[in-house]
Amino acid sequence: MPLLDGGKIPVVCGYTGETKKGIITTLGRGGSDYTATIIGAAIDADEIWLWKETEGIMSADPKIIRNARKIPYISYAEAMELSYFGASVLHPRAIEPAMRKRIPIRVKNLLKPEDKGTLIGEEPEKTKKAAKAITLIENTSIINIAGAGVRSISDVAARIFSVLAAKGVDIIMISQGSSERTISIVIDSAQLDRAVGAIQSMNAGGTVIRDFTSNSNVCAMGVVGAEMAGTPGVAGKVFSALGKEGISVIMISQGSSEFNISFVVKKEDAYKAAQAIHDVFEMGV
Repeated sequence: MPLLDGGKIPVVCGYTGETKKGIITTLGRGGSDYTATIIGAAIDADEIWLWKETEGIMSADPKIIRNARKIPYISYAEAMELSYFGASVLHPRAIEPAMRKRIPIRVKNLLKPEDKGTLIGEEPEKTKKAAKAITLIENTSIINIAGAGVRSISDVAARIFSVLAAKGVDIIMISQGSSERTISIVIDSAQLDRAVGAIQSMNAGGTVIRDFTSNSNVCAMGVVGAEMAGTPGVAGKVFSALGKEGISVIMISQGSSEFNISFVVKKEDAYKAAQAIHDVFEMGV
């Protein structure tokens, strides 16, 4: 602030930092954005601008979807759903400081500085389109777990999540059938061996897991939009589009916020599925 008050522009290197022991390190993906939103929140900025090589936040990955378009406005909640679910433009942690201070974030294109880009703000935009974007996480694996103690599936679930957390395995999606006999989880394929080892260790003191299988030939996908909440027929529209393309859905998960419908399909069907859903909701128009 003293530099700004003196008419100077501070230039901060945002990607590097140091550990608690003082060792120089990098912050990882989105580190520069996170630094920017922390500083922006600290100085009560009017807006925080993040410069990217893309036009802004897109309705889908333009490398996959032929008619992907820039989304002019999106809410914090929608942006976080997208970033959690594979959209690489922003890291979800980068949004939090600005969201707490209610400071808008603008994602702009380095190659088109005159373009307004995408504005991320507090309130969801009122629009006729229920779904704004589709995103996917390609290198994923699904694990289906059947517990022996069916009478207490919650205990089995608690133990599963505990052993996975202890091994540093991040869970992308969770689904449980109403029969309470199985739990399905989706993880990063790079963590599959660790996850399998952790689950196998649960039977060391007696049978807890009756059976489990894994499949790495899958892709997790998410359809995001604040207007999906309370709009009848959105899920039907999603799965009808997939059905017309002959694509089977392996797993489904939807949070109570209704901002995101997540599902898993075969890896070879992922791009076709994304295009079909993008077209049916006219995201690129």
